[in-house]
Amino acid sequence: MGKPIISIGVCLGASSVSLVQLQSESFSNEDNRPTIIGYSVCPHDGNPKQTLVKMLEEIDWREAGK
Repeated sequence: MGKPIISIGVCLGASSVSLVQLQSESFSNEDNRPTIIGYSVCPHDGNPKQTLVKMLEEIDWREAGK
């Protein structure tokens, strides 16, 4: 098997920003369902862009998928 595929889902809601990190072994295998490996929800207090940027900056991208 190759290196796992890491994906991030983003939801900019009315009052909060949510992130979810997913891991999958491949895109081609229909039986392979992604696994949630992390999530975060933060209130944005009317500024979803600033909150999203801050949340993305806090992710240790070097550790993703290890």
